[in-house]
Amino acid sequence: QLELARRSLELSLGPFSTNESLMSFAEASVSVMWASHFAGSLVNDAVAKAALALHRIGRRLGGMEQQVSCCASVQTSIKAVSLPHVSLQLPDRLVVHKPSGWQVDYFGEEGLDQSQKERSKLSAFLRAQLPTLRGILEDPSHQRGFLHRLDVPSSGLILVATTHEAYYDLQLQMATGLLTRDYALQL
Repeated sequence: QLELARRSLELSLGPFSTNESLMSFAEASVSVMWASHFAGSLVNDAVAKAALALHRIGRRLGGMEQQVSCCASVQTSIKAVSLPHVSLQLPDRLVVHKPSGWQVDYFGEEGLDQSQKERSKLSAFLRAQLPTLRGILEDPSHQRGFLHRLDVPSSGLILVATTHEAYYDLQLQMATGLLTRDYALQL
């Protein structure tokens, strides 16, 4: 773990590192942290170093991404059941309520049939609602910022990173157990 964290700092700072090598190394780092957490052998110093490296990798991949807003806001009004809405907006991440029928479309459209392409897409909704936000929402290699998905017939909250830095920060939190998901069934 510590060796991986040390190397990730070197890789993320190297002037000759390609975006592809940075993305590959970031994914491998998160995977090692997840496996270490799962095995009960996670070293806090390694997590801190990995977090710093992933922050730097995210910043380099994101370039000059715009942040959504300068301060947090909470959505308190009741929205129509059929439309998604932003429940929590932070400078670099969102919590979005996905109603039933909407698709968390974090990959490209290659290989999809026409009915799949025509479904209501959460990324398109977010781009329409937040037109100044670009970058990661248009990047299928980073799941368009979505940290997880829900099946189309399901509804619930979706965590969305709005910068590459936040994406890797949240990935690391999920991999190390600092961020967890709970599911509830409503009959």
